[in-house]
Amino acid sequence: QGIILVAHSKRAVRELTALFERREITKKYQAVVRGQFPPSMTFDLAIDQRSAATKASLLKYNSELNLSLLDIEIGSGRKHQIRRHLLSGGFPIVGDRLYGESDQINPESDLQLCAYSLSFRCPITEQLTHFVVEPELLLENN
Repeated sequence: QGIILVAHSKRAVRELTALFERREITKKYQAVVRGQFPPSMTFDLAIDQRSAATKASLLKYNSELNLSLLDIEIGSGRKHQIRRHLLSGGFPIVGDRLYGESDQINPESDLQLCAYSLSFRCPITEQLTHFVVEPELLLENN
């Protein structure tokens, strides 16, 4: 869930692809993970033999459910990077049926990972562009 960027012309596709390749787009996510996450943690496990870095910070911990709400920033955006990095640290994302475990709290819950912020300088207009959505995750209201 979260932000999806769509280009409406071939030029926009080329320009936005170049921004992603040069890592000139700031992407932020929130996720709910199992366990008590430390105040902050950086993961640098290579993914498919390519470098990848994930920085995660604790926003909230629910001791009754043993779940942590995280704020996450990535630069590279490798396939399933956040999911794989958090699992490697022992913090599977709630609802992640591929890299985690089935959700014991709510078996029907969606993957608790949301792209909530995307920022970049538009390569066509040169204006700073910022998109934000409100994440709808399990710990947001708990």
